[in-house]
Amino acid sequence: MSASRPWVSGAGLVVGPVLWAVNMQASQILPYADCGASFRSALTLSTVSAMLTLGAGWVSWRERGATTKSASQFMAIVGALAALVFACALVLQAAAGVVLTGCER
Repeated sequence: MSASRPWVSGAGLVVGPVLWAVNMQASQILPYADCGASFRSALTLSTVSAMLTLGAGWVSWRERGATTKSASQFMAIVGALAALVFACALVLQAAAGVVLTGCER
């Protein structure tokens, strides 16, 4: 893996914000569908998004050691840290899905 792959180094920097934005938009709609239902889709979406974001952060972190260019290493570290921040936000949204049923008015 001596070739620089900036798209892999920045996976956490791209995947985290995209999944967070999708989750934020879905969280505006899904509570209405979840009201009275036994399946909490908002909670499921937040949990899956957090896991995917952490996976992208792991990919970025692993790419950190695969390259010798300092710019690619920096991008990989920033991508991994950004993925952690967005995963934390997604976990907090999942916690809201645990506490709130969707029927609150």
